[in-house]
Amino acid sequence: MKITLRPVETLDGGFLFKVYASTRLEEMALVDWTDSQKELFLRMQFNVQRQQYQITYPNAINQIIELNGLPAGRLIVDRIPNETFLVDIALLPEFRNLGLGASILRSLQAEGKKITLHVIRSNPAVDLYQRLGFIFVGEEAFYSRMEWSPAAARNFPWPGLRVPIYRPAALGHWSLKKVKQVAQFGYFQDWQGQGDIDALYYHEQTWMSNARDEVDSQSPHVATARGHTLLMGAGMGIALYNLLPMTEVTRVTLVERDPLVIDLLQQSADFEQWPGIGKLHIEIADALAYLPDLPVDHLYADIWATPGEARAIPDMQRVQANVRARRVGWWGQELLYLDWLKGEVPTLENYQAWANELDLPLIEQDNPVYPVAVEQVSKSYCYRMFQNDLARAKSAQPG
Repeated sequence: MKITLRPVETLDGGFLFKVYASTRLEEMALVDWTDSQKELFLRMQFNVQRQQYQITYPNAINQIIELNGLPAGRLIVDRIPNETFLVDIALLPEFRNLGLGASILRSLQAEGKKITLHVIRSNPAVDLYQRLGFIFVGEEAFYSRMEWSPAAARNFPWPGLRVPIYRPAALGHWSLKKVKQVAQFGYFQDWQGQGDIDALYYHEQTWMSNARDEVDSQSPHVATARGHTLLMGAGMGIALYNLLPMTEVTRVTLVERDPLVIDLLQQSADFEQWPGIGKLHIEIADALAYLPDLPVDHLYADIWATPGEARAIPDMQRVQANVRARRVGWWGQELLYLDWLKGEVPTLENYQAWANELDLPLIEQDNPVYPVAVEQVSKSYCYRMFQNDLARAKSAQPG
């Protein structure tokens, strides 16, 4: 597969319109217009977009994407010294899902500058952007703003997690709401900024959110999942949303104590329509008492309101005694690992020693980049908050 970029030429006008029209096929299928009416509308919109790009990004580079010499799409990029703005990237339908978009985005990332873009939240390309490490940082009119930074990507070895689209919803004492322009920080990623988030509340207590640190802290637990995966705690469904379509995962058993959380997810995010939903088996049960009906390959637990709670270790030991999974992990385990290290630099050897002391078959014991990623956690805002919370910042001791 040979991917090349060439400058846009005068004769490319017809092709560029074809690419633009292809991005609105689903939208046009919903209106009761004749073909000529649709084309007239699309040409008007195409011209407006082109003029807007020329006004807003006068120095942008316009290119045709070619695959093996065939025109496949368009790329518009505006570069300034410390930042790249991805104005537009679009491919004809027959050239999508072939890796072209990912390849081009990785080439832009290789330039080593922050990349920003605007996208409609429901655009299928959002999944690709998130897998490549782009994060949401705000909303402007009908568009969401996303960005990627080389500092955040450094020493982050796992694919970025995709975040479902949420609608505000409430059931019983649970509610899911949007919160505007919240200060956010990375966990494994060296990043800080502001952005809109969705948050899950129990009464008035924040139970979970899709803030950056809460999303990227789940990445290794999803990336290492295999076979029959046992997920303790539904939360906002972020781990579930990413586990279900994974080819390495054959079944997901979700254990959730409160059925209202499941109902809220359906009301807010239509989770019954998520890709891979046929793999899901739901158990309404207490995670600490649950006994699986099948052998478990991978266990991920997220059943605490805050990361790094001291009781997470005895809880995990109790769960594992019942489950006997081949590999286990829990949300925020890195905070307790760092606390156990007492200032020592994370290494594969001392991580393995901690796992042995806990008598838990922890994830990533053979991955040398995991301790490097944990070292970034030691510099994170989340870890500083953990250290300053005397009620939780206790040495991790085996139960």
